[in-house]
Amino acid sequence: MTTNDFQVTTGDFEHYLLAQGFDDERKARALSREGAVAQVFENFYLLRSLAADGARNEAIDKDQVEWMVANYRDKLLMERQLELEVAAAMEEVDLESLAREEYKANKEQYQSPEEVGAAHILISLSERSEEEAQEIANTVMEKLEAGEDFGKLAQEYSDDEGTKVKDGSLGYFTRGRMVKPFEEAAFALKDGEVGDISPLIKSRFGFHVIKLEGYKPGGQRSFEEAKPRILKLVEGRTRTAKQREIMTEIQADASERGLQVDLELLDSLVAKYAPEDLPTEAVEAE
Repeated sequence: MTTNDFQVTTGDFEHYLLAQGFDDERKARALSREGAVAQVFENFYLLRSLAADGARNEAIDKDQVEWMVANYRDKLLMERQLELEVAAAMEEVDLESLAREEYKANKEQYQSPEEVGAAHILISLSERSEEEAQEIANTVMEKLEAGEDFGKLAQEYSDDEGTKVKDGSLGYFTRGRMVKPFEEAAFALKDGEVGDISPLIKSRFGFHVIKLEGYKPGGQRSFEEAKPRILKLVEGRTRTAKQREIMTEIQADASERGLQVDLELLDSLVAKYAPEDLPTEAVEAE
């Protein structure tokens, strides 16, 4: 693609995708959509057209723009260099051993909370009176006591549109996930048999009939169960530590890198930006 001011090449196209952080899979998925490739080039056209107009606009401080470009270039180079140095340092790290140490030191943090699996039929109060809702709920209870199928009754009577298509199933959940009356009734079923039905329960949403679908008592997770979570934790922690080590080493090598500071100029800048109601010494002490 060319204009009077610029051209856009396939190389620009590939660099643009790389800058977006697209791997091959994401790139293929994104560009497979109809019009996606053309949209990228349209974005380039708008970007470079306005940039060309800006280059001719005398109202724009070009020196400031050039400084910002150079500063952004330095930032990118710093990030890439740091990524490479951290990656090299991480190759020497035994994450498995660190994960085991973390598990041993903080075993109590890797507990599985108890979970209950339940299905429910909701008779909502949103479009009917409490008396009407309770009458329908009582009908449902009678049908269940007569042996009718819970799933079919959920499909017919439940006002929970998200679960009625799944025979009322909510899956497994921990304490604190549901409204209190519902939670208490569901967990009260845990010592019973799968398929047990709760008494009629009222919450702010309406009347619920709850069926037990399963129970997981929770307890201490084994290392293998907790391993994916722990590996992610120690890897992030170690990467951060390696970054700090690299930065600290660069600071320590300042003299070898030829660092020289104009202390008089530095003092003048400190004085220039010191609050008027504080002496310079106070600013320096902070």
